Amino acid sequence: MWGWVLAASVALLAQSPPPAGAPPEPGSTWCLAGREVLRMRATIGDWAPRKRVEEMEVRLVEALSLSSAPLLPEDIRLVVLKQGKDVRIEVRGRLLVTVSNADAAANNTTAERLGQQWLTGLRATLPLIAPVPPPGAP
Repeated sequence: MWGWVLAASVALLAQSPPPAGAPPEPGSTWCLAGREVLRMRATIGDWAPRKRVEEMEVRLVEALSLSSAPLLPEDIRLVVLKQGKDVRIEVRGRLLVTVSNADAAANNTTAERLGQQWLTGLRATLPLIAPVPPPGAP
């Protein structure tokens, strides 16, 4: 039951529109709770930005379903491997998104710096939308 409620909540919140008056940008913007969290601009293989955002939504539901404890900003981590060539963001130890060199190039920065930007947005937003079980719930 928790998983179904969680999935429905994330799906509704993820459909929040981008901020009013914002010019359209290439790629796909991921908005949660009325906030722009990150913008995917790069296609990786045959994964267009929108498909990558949709996969992040699935992964988020899975990560939030791991525990009934409140999600804390520390539960969202930037993992840098191979001297910055492999950058990923994890939620509760599970992959949420890989920040590729193509993402970095599309944003005129490095993968690690872009990962930090995305991490900041995720840490500010995800704890707001993560469901908290009612008192006494298993």
